Amino acid sequence: MTHYSPWGQRPAPAAQLPPHRCLAPVEHAPVQPPSHRTLVPAHHLPMPRSRPSPPTTALPWFYWVIFGLYEPLLAMCGFLGAMVDPKKAHDAQAPWPSGGAPEAPLSKATQVTMLQLAHVVGLLGLINFFVLGAARKYLFAHPALQEKIVCALLTPLLIADIVHLTITWWALGDSRWSFWEWSGLLWITFLTGFSLLVPRIAWHMGIGRYVDRRDGQASRKI
Repeated sequence: MTHYSPWGQRPAPAAQLPPHRCLAPVEHAPVQPPSHRTLVPAHHLPMPRSRPSPPTTALPWFYWVIFGLYEPLLAMCGFLGAMVDPKKAHDAQAPWPSGGAPEAPLSKATQVTMLQLAHVVGLLGLINFFVLGAARKYLFAHPALQEKIVCALLTPLLIADIVHLTITWWALGDSRWSFWEWSGLLWITFLTGFSLLVPRIAWHMGIGRYVDRRDGQASRKI
């Protein structure tokens, strides 16, 4: 097609238009609608469970109160009671076949034996107080060494508890099941004996305290 200029000039050729190309349709990814998720504040998210830290002492306050304060107090009470009235302490050790202890005073040998026994009982109480107190005060930064020192003291005492209660039970004879015939000292002996035996067994089982074979490995891993 030719276009004529209105001023009579040579007609200008029509602009050549490029041929139309068939373009492939462009595929658009489908638009996803916005998700309606509820955003939870960070302080409401559940916190991960942290592993509880192992015990850091072989002599926690519970065991210290039992073996470092309660047991020495019992030992000093037994010591003072035997020192004040050795005959009464002697006569209450076991039931008498005749139903009552003789009125005669103790012989000198028996009296000395009772006083020496009272002295040993009081001495054990003082050893507990000072040794356990020193282990708790000066070895708190070395729980493995603290455990060895405390174990060296409590192991023979555990054996002594078992032997002491066994001998007392044997000495009762036929009246061991006649609880109503027991003296006050016998009741105190058994009750206080078990109140020390049970915590001592718990300590040796590693309940509530530092155990180097168990907690030492965990602390070294951390």
